[in-house]
Amino acid sequence: MSSEQSSTAGDTPASKVRHSRLYYLCHGLLWLFMGLQPVGLLWLLLFPDSLSDVSSDPLWGIRDLAELSLWQRITMTAVGSATVAMMMLAAWNMRTVAMQFARGLFFSALSVQATRRMALLLAFFPLVKMVEQAILSVVMTIDRGPGEKMLVINTSNHDLAALLVGIMMLLFAEALAHAKAQREELEEIV
Repeated sequence: MSSEQSSTAGDTPASKVRHSRLYYLCHGLLWLFMGLQPVGLLWLLLFPDSLSDVSSDPLWGIRDLAELSLWQRITMTAVGSATVAMMMLAAWNMRTVAMQFARGLFFSALSVQATRRMALLLAFFPLVKMVEQAILSVVMTIDRGPGEKMLVINTSNHDLAALLVGIMMLLFAEALAHAKAQREELEEIV
């Protein structure tokens, strides 16, 4: 197959429709995610009493959120922003990869870099979440008396799943990098 045929093989109308749907799906999910996460954090900061009964996280069982002082809520919002920022960055990198794939640039340097960044963010997410929850538990109980302060370290199956997805994405990024190197080598030969 000549290089001219291989470059136009992915430009059929059906593949353009599929790519544009993927592009719009990724953009829609990204903007939905980016819009809802900060709203939840601001809601925690401004209206903690409304969230006291709805959370299923074991961390929130430590103390009623309405009892927290303003500095505790601000600290919790700031600390909680770390995992939100990581997920937003991962989603942004997913968007970049989807845009590159939609253009047919499967083996571009940008695709490989964005896939690696997304994979690393997903792989480190469980560790950051565990540290975040430990800090939140200390902040929530810091004004209690001796013997009533807590340090909670929590992991779940979701953390393991995020770690596994991150590792799989790292493997995918390495496969993309290897394919990119082979493609460049073939282009030099031709």
